[in-house]
Amino acid sequence: MVDDPEAKIDCSWFRGGWFDSLTMVWNNIGNGLIKEGSHPEGEAPSPGASILVPFVLKPQEEKTIKLMLSWYVPNSDLRYGKEFDDDNNTGTGSGCSCNCGCKVEGSKKETYKPWYSAKFANVTEVAQYWLQSYDQLYNKTMQFTKEGFKSQN
Repeated sequence: MVDDPEAKIDCSWFRGGWFDSLTMVWNNIGNGLIKEGSHPEGEAPSPGASILVPFVLKPQEEKTIKLMLSWYVPNSDLRYGKEFDDDNNTGTGSGCSCNCGCKVEGSKKETYKPWYSAKFANVTEVAQYWLQSYDQLYNKTMQFTKEGFKSQN
C-alpha cells in the first residue's frame, strides 16, 4: 500500500499466457495509460496488480511516497532448515527408505502458524496497523539499528 490518497490500483491485469500480462503492464506504463480496476466478479484473480501514484513536481520540489509492504499467511506448511530435513514428506524420514525423493502417502507436514495470525484477522488489519503505527515502528527500527552498529565498533 502507499500513503497517498491519489493512488490508483489496478487489480485487473491482462490474463494471457506466459509474459503477456507483464508485456501489457509495461505497454500501459510506456504509453502513460492510467488503468484502475478490480478483477471481474466470479473470475479468478489476475496474475498481478499495480499501484500508480500520479503527481507533478515543479523545479526544486520533492515528494515522498511511502510504499509499505505487508502480508498475511495464517497457516503454512513451508518449513526450511536442517531440523526439518527428516520430515519433509519426501525421501527418507517419511516412511521411504530409498532416498529417491518420492512422496509418501499418509505423511503430513505440521502447519506453522506465525504469531501475527493470532493478533490480526486478515491482511487488511495488518496493513491498517502498519499504516497507523508507521512512525512508531520506524523510530524503534532506527533505534535498534543504531544500537546494533554501536556494538560493532
